[in-house]
Amino acid sequence: LIGLMLGFALPAGGILIMDMLDTKVRGAEEVEKVVNAPLLGTLPQLPEEKTSIESEDWMMAESMQLIREKLNYILKQQKSPVIMVTSTIPGEGKSMVATHLANAYARAGKRVIVVGCDLRNPSLHNFLDFDRQEGLSAYLAGLCDTPEQLIWRVNEELHVLFGGVIPPNPVQLIASPRMQELLEYLRGKYSCIILDTPPLGVLAEGFTLSKLADACVYVVRANVLR
Repeated sequence: LIGLMLGFALPAGGILIMDMLDTKVRGAEEVEKVVNAPLLGTLPQLPEEKTSIESEDWMMAESMQLIREKLNYILKQQKSPVIMVTSTIPGEGKSMVATHLANAYARAGKRVIVVGCDLRNPSLHNFLDFDRQEGLSAYLAGLCDTPEQLIWRVNEELHVLFGGVIPPNPVQLIASPRMQELLEYLRGKYSCIILDTPPLGVLAEGFTLSKLADACVYVVRANVLR
């Protein structure tokens, strides 16, 4: 049905979109005008050398704490929520947000895990200053049946499951029953599960994961998304 609706709308919609593509999102106010969803907050522009959680400054920490508390209000203190973090296109900072959001929950004393679900472009290691070759893709492909063997401990409260080796079939792996089984397992171990998911605007996996998540943090980067 959605495909048909888009098909019928393409002639008029195409003209409108071409006109809209002449401008980029400049700030939070522009997003609020067109999106019927609560604004969780804004984040400062960070130089590349200060994007890891090890170099997190007070402004970033305060911003993420505010976002965390707004999410808690929306989720109404739901037990072990699964929160997906996504964007429209690559390069908007979703992996950075996922990592720092997980760190904010950890700072609040919550046992949290961030899972690298963007199997085509795994990026969590860029913000954690270390990496592991094996990760989610190995579990979903059946190469490892024990999630604990693939989970890396950042500190007492913050753990991470990296995406791992880039597989040839990411869509099928994410849509497999093992993904849902993994999340059920993690719900029993952690107070909060953060998913770094593929961009919704270009890849199908994010829509599959949205059915398994309790909340979605949609990242829009100013002067990048049109």
